[in-house]
Amino acid sequence: MVIFNENGWQTEDMVLVNYGIYNWAGLFGQSGVEVVSADSSSVVTVSGKTICTVGKIRVYSMTGIVVADGMDSVDISEAGTYIVVTDSGAVKVSLK
Repeated sequence: MVIFNENGWQTEDMVLVNYGIYNWAGLFGQSGVEVVSADSSSVVTVSGKTICTVGKIRVYSMTGIVVADGMDSVDISEAGTYIVVTDSGAVKVSLK
C-alpha cells in the first residue's frame, strides 16, 4: 500500500507496484531498469552530453526513469551517471 500525506491532505490507499512511479493522483509509470548486465558487444560513444550508437537507444537515470529515447544519438541536458540500453546490450556512462 502507498499513501502520500502532507499537511493533513492524504491520498486514497494505492496498491504498491514494484518499480512504480507515483504522484498524488496515483501510479503514472514504472521505472524501466530492474537489472543491468555488462555486455561488451554494446557499442556506445559519448561526446560531451551526446550519447551515440547505431540503432535504438534508451537512456535511464540511476533510479530507472527514462530520460531520453531515440535513434542513433540522444542529447542529455544534465551531467550524471546513466544506464544506456541499445539493441546489443546495456552500459553505464558518466556525463560531466
